[in-house]
Amino acid sequence: MKIGELAKKVGLSVSKVRYYETMGIIRAKRGDSNYRDFPPESEGLLLLVLQAKDLGFTLKEIQSLARALQQGALTKDKLRSELTKKLDALDERVALIKKFQKNVREILQSTCPFGVESKSV
Repeated sequence: MKIGELAKKVGLSVSKVRYYETMGIIRAKRGDSNYRDFPPESEGLLLLVLQAKDLGFTLKEIQSLARALQQGALTKDKLRSELTKKLDALDERVALIKKFQKNVREILQSTCPFGVESKSV
């Protein structure tokens, strides 16, 4: 599959597909005319990248998962473990954001936020 066709199928720009290729997430063979020829599984890998990004995975984490998948080392247990780690990290971030929200609400409800007095004009 040519790069333009692959990009269109997954909804990415050609340059983004090239970027993921340079990261080693997908691989292409070069044909006689030196055009990239991507195997059919490249589409699935790129869709995995997009889904993983939506789940909050970093590109480095995605690269590691893609490599494991390509090598046949991505088991159901490993994937569950990675998803659990990501969920725990997201829970920590949510808790921190809730703390920030609480602090901002308290400041807004105070009579004199940060000790700033209102001035009459």
